[in-house]
Amino acid sequence: MPPGWNYWYTFVNTKYFNYKLNENGITKSYGDSAEEYGTDVIAMHARNFLEAALLGDSPFFMMIAPYAAHASIESTESPRQPIPATRHKNLFNGMNAPRFASFNQEDVSKKNFNVRNNSLLLPEDVEWIDNNFRARIRSLQSVDEMVGKLIDQLQNSSKERETYLIFTSDNGYWFGEHRFKVGKADLYDQSHHVPFAMAGPNVQRGLVRNDLVVNTDFFPTILELASVSLSGSSYDGRSFRTLIETSTRETTFSRNSFLIETGVDQKAGIRFKSYAYFESAFQGVPLKELYDTQLDPDLVYNIAEKLTGESSASLQSALAELLTCKGDTCRALENKFSDLLVKLTD
Repeated sequence: MPPGWNYWYTFVNTKYFNYKLNENGITKSYGDSAEEYGTDVIAMHARNFLEAALLGDSPFFMMIAPYAAHASIESTESPRQPIPATRHKNLFNGMNAPRFASFNQEDVSKKNFNVRNNSLLLPEDVEWIDNNFRARIRSLQSVDEMVGKLIDQLQNSSKERETYLIFTSDNGYWFGEHRFKVGKADLYDQSHHVPFAMAGPNVQRGLVRNDLVVNTDFFPTILELASVSLSGSSYDGRSFRTLIETSTRETTFSRNSFLIETGVDQKAGIRFKSYAYFESAFQGVPLKELYDTQLDPDLVYNIAEKLTGESSASLQSALAELLTCKGDTCRALENKFSDLLVKLTD
């Protein structure tokens, strides 16, 4: 049981049935009955904790990271897929994965080596992708039910008006984009563009924003909302409190860019408000990619060859600085580097 937690429930193995759960440091085994479905068991523990927390006088923090919609070693598919609860296994029949402009991309000659190494998807690949998409949506229905019950508990409590709810994900996922049949690790938006929603005291209802917020921002934001101060040199993100508490979209959020790195094949890039710039290499041969995210939101057309020589060098230098920064230095660079670095030839 890690330090800092009063209650700890986490899966020991990657299964929805017949799994083991670490319950406050004690391993407990579960079987294959409908009521032992992994997400439902986590939901039970979450409801029990919330019930006690709402009756107490102390502030509380609860983080729920269900295993859904990850693949399971129980799956008979290859590659493996998630296992939905029995009550959800026949939902969404006939639903297919979305077909964005990058789906099974025909021309990948200007993409990084990982993409160029992908063959065009065959009909059986597309069928598997659609099955995987349905399996993931089905597995998330139990998560949806859990969230609904937790919100019902909260709304029946006097603490409803002083509690924040945050919804997000850790990464995106491939459903055929750029010929990727499965997976998540690359520089393209589909890997790291995730949903984010928030509710709570002073959070503006119905406000939709498109500012550059990243997951390292959660830490300083939550601390600020909890009136906890911490030296800015100890973290890389920034609080986005002003974005959620101000009703106008013109609220200033000073980040103009952020670093993207996969940890795989030394690929890295910078995401600006209107452009995405990537660098990679294969067998010592460098490759640059640039996408206009306003005109080409699916990142299909690499326009790096249109960069002026000065702009190309500036982008390369900016990426090198972001790769080695930390804390306050990162925030300053994220403010400094903007779309203005991108200069294109006519």
